[in-house]
This record gives sequence, structure tokens and C-alpha cells, in this order.
Amino acid sequence: MILGWRIALEYKSSMMMENLRTVYSRYYLEQEDPQTVLLVDDGIENKGYVCDAIESEEIKIKRL
Repeated sequence: MILGWRIALEYKSSMMMENLRTVYSRYYLEQEDPQTVLLVDDGIENKGYVCDAIESEEIKIKRL
């Protein structure tokens, strides 16, 4: 299910991270069991801040 999206003229992982944080809190994803899965391509906007937050468990989502 698509829970959030944005349109932009540039690729930025900070924009993706902001969108992910909004969706994470709006839909209470930290309470999901089993863990929520984030299905993304290998674009630059899905790396950087996004990977750092997921790896540090700031956002408990499995990236696929």
C-alpha cells in the first residue's frame, strides 16, 4: 500500500526521509507486527539519510 508520496524536481534523500518520518508517525508503524517493509528502488533518494535512520533503528522498518 502506498502510504505517502511527494513530487519534486530533484532527488534528495532528505526529502525521502522527511516523507518517511511523516508516514511512520501518522500510521503508527512502530506498533506494527510483523515489522513494516519499505519497498524502494536503488535510487539516490532512497539512500543516505534513509539508510542511516533504518540501520540505527530510529525508524524500525525493513528496507527491501
